[in-house]
Amino acid sequence: MQLVRELTGDGSELVEFMLRLFRGQIKSSHLSDRIDACKWLADRGFGKSLPTIMEPEKPNIHMAIVEMIQELNAEKERESRSMTSENE
Repeated sequence: MQLVRELTGDGSELVEFMLRLFRGQIKSSHLSDRIDACKWLADRGFGKSLPTIMEPEKPNIHMAIVEMIQELNAEKERESRSMTSENE
């Protein structure tokens, strides 16, 4: 690693090359090369971006309440039927 720094002027030659590539000053370069150079320069100039962390889905409190009410009503209905059949 030290040798590369010494041979490239502490990396300035690498940066100059990538800048020429990014700016389209190298005739044989393709658009994908320019995009790669842009990413390389951005990573070294600004740092690599942090990965996006997806926030877990929040429970739908309204649906949870509706489901609880439905369960309570169903339980109440079962109890009512049970009591009716016992009284017959």
